[in-house]
Parts: sequence; structure tokens; C-alpha cells
Amino acid sequence: MGRARRGRGGRRVRRPSRSLRPCTRSRGHRGLNRKGTNDMDVQAELWWATGHGLGESARWFGGAYHWVDIESGSVLRARPGGPLERTELGGIVSAVFDAGDGCEGVVAGDRILVLRDGRIEKEYPLPDLADRHGRTNDARVDPLGRLWVGTVGRGSDARAAVLWRLDAEGPAVVRSGLTLSNGLDFDAAGTAYHADTFDRVVYRYRMGPDGEIAQVEEAVRVDGLPDGLCLDAADGLWIALWGGGRAERYDAGGRRTHVIRTPGASQVTSLCFGGPRLDEVFLTTAAEDVDEPNAGAVFRARVDVTGRAESIWTRERETGASHD
Repeated sequence: MGRARRGRGGRRVRRPSRSLRPCTRSRGHRGLNRKGTNDMDVQAELWWATGHGLGESARWFGGAYHWVDIESGSVLRARPGGPLERTELGGIVSAVFDAGDGCEGVVAGDRILVLRDGRIEKEYPLPDLADRHGRTNDARVDPLGRLWVGTVGRGSDARAAVLWRLDAEGPAVVRSGLTLSNGLDFDAAGTAYHADTFDRVVYRYRMGPDGEIAQVEEAVRVDGLPDGLCLDAADGLWIALWGGGRAERYDAGGRRTHVIRTPGASQVTSLCFGGPRLDEVFLTTAAEDVDEPNAGAVFRARVDVTGRAESIWTRERETGASHD
């Protein structure tokens, strides 16, 4: 969600550790959801008071949490109990993903970057994509190792956003006519779940034998603006709600089963499961255009389900991108 501003470039900063409260099991309670059945309601705890203008793309891989701040053009990472690290790249930095071999992949406007220890190791140009389809937004790697990237449309067309995919044939648009392409994740079978924010819908894309989208279905229509999302080990769908101060989980039947609240931060932007046992939920928020005590902070919570490991981008072996 939101706008992107130019940030400072090039400099890597390793921040000193802070004294943090242990991430203990959050105390939740059961309450009635809007369909009249019980759900679990949990309050997340503040982890880092980062004040991000637009924190996004929460991921867990390589034993650490990774995320970005779009407004400052930064990639951030932190291990449980460790210090916060930041790589300031400047420009558009909208998503981070597991690039394998201990590296981070970063969606950076018209480039895909591979970082090792916070420094750029490889760069894959994607000419014309940003100019034609708007700025890049959230992204995810599917079980086949292909990178999917959504956009925020430009101009007066309310449906100018697209979803494109980078594979052995190069980048290709796989869905168009979206209002704002946002959170994306895949189940073990490769079925995709994808948020179109201003339609207030998370779509389900069933894939054909050729790996292309064969069927588009409405998975969940939410009461709010869906931003980032992820799936858990039981294929429960977790959705961060921009402006809602919470994330929600839906089961396969579309029933809401869990709520995680982020006190003092209404603009919840993304979430993922992490920790050594994938039993923590990590959430990012945004401070853009709001005056709230915890706006832009990152949070942690524990719930009664666990997550799934991220897929790894297979880079040159599976993509048509050349690197500089």
C-alpha cells in the first residue's frame, strides 16, 4: 500500500541490539466472529519500534526475519534475540525473498537484486516493466522457483495494476485489470492466493499442468483492505488488513478463525510465520499519513498453528533474466 519515496543509497548500517521482552505466548481469547462461530483473538507484542513509513514483505528464511521499508528504500533483517540490521539501497524497494545460498532477493523497481551479507552480489535488469505497468509491489516465489511480482498502477486508470511472473521465458504479465496487486502466497500444490486491495478480495488461482493460471476463483471477500498475506501449514489464509489494526485467518471454507491485533498501529501491511519452529507470527505496519503511537513498528505474536517454509528463487537456472 501507499506511496514510495526516494531514500538514501548504498550505505549498510548494523544497528546495536535493544533490550526486548521475550516473545512469550500471547494471551488470546475466543469470541464470536461475524458468522457467529468462535475465533481466537490475540494481541501482538511490539518487537521493534522502527517507525517505518511503509514496512512490507515480511518473510522468514535463513534463520532470520526479513522485510523492507518502501519509503526509505531499505531492506531489514533480524534474528530472534539479535540486533536489527539494515541495508539502505534507495529508490524503490518493495519486496524481499529467499534467493538461496544464504542470499536475499530484492524487488527494486526495474531490477531484481541479489544481496549477500547486505551487499549487492548480482543485478537482474527488467527493462520497461515498471514504465509499462507501474511501480513494483509485493512479490513471492512459487513452489517451482518462479518469482511473481505485482504492481501499483499509475495514472487515472483504476485498474492499471498487473501481476507478472519471471521464469525461463523472461517476465510475462499473467493477470491484468487489478486495482492494486498486493499479498501473494502459494500452497504446496502451487495454488496461488492473491489480494486485490481495492476490490477487497483475495483470489485463488488454480494452475494447469503447464504451470499457467487455469482458473480464477474468489477465495475470501474481507471487511477491509487486504494487504500482505501468507498461508500456514494447514493452508489457513492469513491476511493483513490496512487500516484495520489487525490480521485475520480464514479456513478453507472461508470462515474466520483467528484475529491478531496490533495495538497503536492500524495500517498492518504484511505478516509471516517464523522462528526456529515456525510458530511465531511476525507483522509489519506503516506510519504513512497517520499519527499513532506504534505506527510503522513491527510486532510478534504466537498462535496455535504453525507456518510453512518459503520457496527459494532458482535464479539463472529458471529465469530468462540476464545479470550485470
